[in-house]
Amino acid sequence: MNKLKILLLTISLQLISIGFSFAYCNFEIAGMGSNINELKAKVPGLYIPIGTDNQLTEIKIPAHKICGDPLYKDITILYEYINSKLVRIRLIDWDVVVNHLENLNYHFGEPKQKNNISYGVNYYYWNLSFREAFLNIETSPSGKINMASVEIMTSDYANQIREYMPEDE
Repeated sequence: MNKLKILLLTISLQLISIGFSFAYCNFEIAGMGSNINELKAKVPGLYIPIGTDNQLTEIKIPAHKICGDPLYKDITILYEYINSKLVRIRLIDWDVVVNHLENLNYHFGEPKQKNNISYGVNYYYWNLSFREAFLNIETSPSGKINMASVEIMTSDYANQIREYMPEDE
């Protein structure tokens, strides 16, 4: 009976370690359109500036506070709120070690549009219910990935942000 317990424990630990080595990151820990307090509840010790109502607020969070995978340690995720409602999540990865396309495919499925080229900017687009996701990956002619950017935003983001942009003179 003891050998069976040890065997089950060993198998369980191996399965857990495999899960960690292929961890994905759900940047959308607070739902699009959710109140700013939902993010605060999910990230312990998060500072929210006073007076976030009726204005544009950006909150930066180190990805390691959200993602269990150590590959995300050097990434900062920006959560953008208008009138205390989440309207955009954005990150730029300058030292790309994460497969962002695989991560987004895991969470959103295959992109609706994609532009794969040998070098330059590869573009991926997901049209999701009430929100959209974008991935841009910049590669050099040698094939090295220079940077990757991810944006998840409400479908109405352009209209929502327009009221906070300065008027053209």
